[in-house]
Amino acid sequence: MTIATRTWVFASTAVCVLAAAHASTGHVQQVFRSRVSAVRLDVLVLDDGRPVPGLSASDFEVFDDGVRQEIAAAWAERTPIDVVFTLDHSESVEGEVLERLKEAVRASLGAMREGDRAAVLTFSHLSRLDAPMQSDRAALARAVDGVSASGATSAVDGVHSALSITEGSGRRTLVLLFSDGFDNRSWLTPDEVVRAARESEVVICGVAFTPPAPDRRVRSPNLPPPPQLDLLRRLSEATGGEVVTIRGGRELAPTFVRILDTMRARYLLTYTPSGGEQKGWHEVRVRLTRRQGEVVVRPGYLVR
Repeated sequence: MTIATRTWVFASTAVCVLAAAHASTGHVQQVFRSRVSAVRLDVLVLDDGRPVPGLSASDFEVFDDGVRQEIAAAWAERTPIDVVFTLDHSESVEGEVLERLKEAVRASLGAMREGDRAAVLTFSHLSRLDAPMQSDRAALARAVDGVSASGATSAVDGVHSALSITEGSGRRTLVLLFSDGFDNRSWLTPDEVVRAARESEVVICGVAFTPPAPDRRVRSPNLPPPPQLDLLRRLSEATGGEVVTIRGGRELAPTFVRILDTMRARYLLTYTPSGGEQKGWHEVRVRLTRRQGEVVVRPGYLVR
């Protein structure tokens, strides 16, 4: 598996996407060459909204462009994971929300297991890698403690930055994305980052913070959803993740830990494609063979 290269310019610790890079590279793609050695799928099985444990390869069927595949392995729980905490630290989160956000990341770090790693990436009008991927929880916590609120919001560029630091790791990766507002500063477009996410191997789970309006009359059911939800939903659908909407800062820590636990409860299915190695987009479908449940998985992968 290879990944197309991207151009990033680092100014101090900020990850800046230049217009020239945007024009020359377009978007990032996680691609397979014309000979595919193995495909890996992170699969979540839910029953009444709860992860289903104890399944094996024989409990799944995988179809690659309509062709049934032989599953080589199905793992859960035991496989270490990487987490990229991708956090909106624009000026709108200043105060209690930011402090609750820091508590949520620290709680998630406390729930990490041996072999797990994490990185901390924050975005406002720029994206900044506060802590690279590592297993040193103390260093990660110090990076989180140093985050302050400022600037506008560039969530699209922030997600693109998060995707860039996951390249080539070969590890199960969760991008845990928090945002409280509308993107008003990104160089890249939502379509570009959704396409890049769709062609990566990461799972993106979004947490949208939408505090209640001061005037209760504003909470009309006919109002459109908060603007950041559309981007988060598209990213989660493209990668087999989820979106959670919260309205209070106290909900952040349990939500982050629950998302981490759910990621750990996923099954990692691997197979070598048979009868489906042609170039282009491959649609993937996964279904259960011996029980009922909801299957959540990315829609496919790209072969070049």
